[in-house]
Amino acid sequence: MESIGSLLDHAARKYGEKTFVFFKDEEISFREMNDLANKVANAFLSEGMKKSDRVAIMLTNRPEYLSVWFGLNRIGASMVPINTVFTTYETEYIIDNSESSVGVAGAEYYQTVEEAWAKCPLLEKMILLDSDKKPGNGGTFQRFC
Repeated sequence: MESIGSLLDHAARKYGEKTFVFFKDEEISFREMNDLANKVANAFLSEGMKKSDRVAIMLTNRPEYLSVWFGLNRIGASMVPINTVFTTYETEYIIDNSESSVGVAGAEYYQTVEEAWAKCPLLEKMILLDSDKKPGNGGTFQRFC
């Protein structure tokens, strides 16, 4: 049985520069998505992520969602999707009960994830896309992707 990562590798070799994703006015080729997945996987590995870790994701539909999903698959970690319309309480519930140790969120969800993070003892790190904001709880948001 092939893994998601090996399927993407195969597609990147076979289709290379053909378009994999159209998003607004952006086109991402199979090769570019494969490269992004490797970059994301390496970034997670450098942060100490490993197989079977869980990562909570609160992102809208955008190319980074795919690159994070593919990157997590490369290292054997699990993605825990969080609905972007969830309240802080619902977000906290998902993070806490999934035992996620890392979260990835879009900048537009800064307040929700910061408030949820304060109540989730297993959540060690939040990666906030498209922002240089700093959390008020003493933790650190990182720039990613």
